Amino acid sequence: MNQNELYKTLAVETPRPEIVETPKPEVAVVEPQKSITDEEAGFELDNLATSLYEQYEKLSPAQRFVAEVAPGTGEAISAYETPKYARETKEAFEEGNYGQTAIKGLLTAMSAIGSVPILGAAVRAPKAIVKTGAKKILQEFTSAKTSRPQIAAIFKDKNFDIKPGEINIDIGGGKFDKGSDYLKKNKKAKNLVYDIFNRSKEHNNEILNTISKKPADTATVANVLNVIKEPEIRKSVIEEENKSKKRVAYWRV
Repeated sequence: MNQNELYKTLAVETPRPEIVETPKPEVAVVEPQKSITDEEAGFELDNLATSLYEQYEKLSPAQRFVAEVAPGTGEAISAYETPKYARETKEAFEEGNYGQTAIKGLLTAMSAIGSVPILGAAVRAPKAIVKTGAKKILQEFTSAKTSRPQIAAIFKDKNFDIKPGEINIDIGGGKFDKGSDYLKKNKKAKNLVYDIFNRSKEHNNEILNTISKKPADTATVANVLNVIKEPEIRKSVIEEENKSKKRVAYWRV
């Protein structure tokens, strides 16, 4: 076999190695995350602050006082309230209500100081007291002169459902105990009257302390909202009612 024949034989008979193609690895494509602007970040923070402040406003008066005075929460609440009271001061001044302007201006200044760590601690407790008193001072029409020695019609209403042994919180219930006596005798239930205009501070604090430990089963607000001119104070009455009871509330306007 000559050299040429040898090459031909090798080319035909010698097996060629099988070529296996290795699959190419898949490359994950990562989309770049969209960055938010400073304006969008500020908007998100404002929403968070508003949400937290709304949760704070739903607390009982005693719980709100603790939150306002405590380090951390106290500074945060004051920081949020500074621009809020500043706006309300401006609005009151533009409306020519100089009494409200003075009170809101004082709360603005106290909030600004109260937002400062350590330094603000000395002013936060007085500020909380001023806020509580301001609600009473700023309300133009009160129930102090409209309270009557009578049983509220809401207690005799067939839809008023209170069971023996249960507790009712009567917000704005007046200076007389006719309603309490009626519920005790006819429903075997206890009535707690909370009224900042017709009951003493000691009495109201005792009621708040009682329901903070054990919320009332029902709540009544009879002929209260119709004698309150200011929307923000009507709102605070509704919020107080919502925090004070476990089961159901009854309203009469």
